[in-house]
Amino acid sequence: MKATLDKQIELRSAIVYLRFEKEIHRKDIQEYLKGKQFDKPLIENRVKDYLKNIKLFDEKHQLTALGHSVKETGMLPTIEEGKYQIWFTNRDSYFGNKIFYIKRVQPKREGSDQKLQLRFDDYGHFYLPSETNSFSNLKLLPIKDYFGQNRNDTDHISLRWSWENLEKSNYVFDGQLGKGANAIKLKPISITCKEDLKILIEELLSEWDKKNERLKIRFDEIDEQSKTTFEDNIQIQWNDFKVQFQKIPLMPYDLDDARKWRNWLVNKSLRKDYLSPSDFESTLIEVNHKDAFKSYSNSLDIPKPESFSNIIKKDSVAFWHLNAPLDLNPNIKAKLAAKPIELIKETKVSFNDIVNKLGFESLEGISVAVYYDRYVVNLSQQKSVSALFKAVESKSKIVITDLSPKENSSDFIQKNYPEIKLRDCKSIFKSRLPHDRYIVLGSNDEIQIWNVSNSIDYITFSDSIIDKNTQGTIRQSVVFTPVSKEMLDKDLLNFIENEVKNGK
Repeated sequence: MKATLDKQIELRSAIVYLRFEKEIHRKDIQEYLKGKQFDKPLIENRVKDYLKNIKLFDEKHQLTALGHSVKETGMLPTIEEGKYQIWFTNRDSYFGNKIFYIKRVQPKREGSDQKLQLRFDDYGHFYLPSETNSFSNLKLLPIKDYFGQNRNDTDHISLRWSWENLEKSNYVFDGQLGKGANAIKLKPISITCKEDLKILIEELLSEWDKKNERLKIRFDEIDEQSKTTFEDNIQIQWNDFKVQFQKIPLMPYDLDDARKWRNWLVNKSLRKDYLSPSDFESTLIEVNHKDAFKSYSNSLDIPKPESFSNIIKKDSVAFWHLNAPLDLNPNIKAKLAAKPIELIKETKVSFNDIVNKLGFESLEGISVAVYYDRYVVNLSQQKSVSALFKAVESKSKIVITDLSPKENSSDFIQKNYPEIKLRDCKSIFKSRLPHDRYIVLGSNDEIQIWNVSNSIDYITFSDSIIDKNTQGTIRQSVVFTPVSKEMLDKDLLNFIENEVKNGK
């Protein structure tokens, strides 16, 4: 998220007697504090005494807190007193009563000098950068009364305040003070602002959710792009500022809006592709756990395909993609009449049991084992695939899946099982991605292929660490059907045959 706040600032002017503390850049002192020394002991000792007198060294010539600050920044606070022309705000909606610029003038007392009714805030004064001076903070020191002369003219300068998320921000002031040959041109450089943006944004946006750092908004108040990206660009007026937010993060206003938003996203997925009951459930779970829904994820239900069909029945494309995936999906090919193997819901089983049921041990010298599924994304899916491959003895183990970054993407396989290669399905398939799932084993001249009816999370585990012998529960019945390689998508088949050839 980025934000820019723009406003015009009116500055009054006066000539007054001031006493203040400002920072000046002392490169010579900074270099000394960083290790530079003088060859002559007399000079070295005098420098140390001087730094002790200005509070950069303590009695033992060790750096004080102020000394550490000057060593880091090179900026040394110094006290000045005299007669100055000042430019200041008076009851500004944001800055209040602050001095923005000072210029020393002749110290002689004019006959027109008088007691001025000036009141300044205790802190937050500036010495804005110009062509002749750098930026500095000013600290006004106590003075009983201000004497001098008011100036009748006023100047206007512009401010752009830029936010980088809620972590940091900076000011850029632009314009000039005075007119004619004596005008002072401000230098529009970035000045760090120390305002706590996480507190301030709650004042700007009444519906800002502090915990999630997102703007709560009604589902019907945003366009389709924002519903997809969970971001929006908005403009508001705050005090005298014109505020422009870019890519401000969004979240549903309440649980009812969260359901509408979730259903809309799932409906959008259904318009693109066919979803089996298992894939439909996986899509619902994935959407429910998006960051924008975090506050509502425990309350969002997981409707069955039949009930969700009633919600989307007016959208004929999404309706049929949900209700007829096997009949209408052009990627579904005729299966062989060989023995399919079904694991019934609530069955207790391990991946080693599944591998034995599929008869993988009958293949000798497996060189390549491939698992294809578009959804090997989250932690549980990656843990399950890893356990499956532990049960398969193969020289090469490959997972082909969609590697596009997602909110719930896990790097479990990369971190824990580098021997398992991850390949992006978009780099293998030249046309649309098949929605089927396959386990493929290559051995010598034989390729064994099993079509899997559900995604890898058809089995759930109570254990956090999953091995090939860890018992899990089948949460939705799954069917493994052997198919011939002629039934396989040609891009996938070419990839596997090349891997088998290279693995010999």
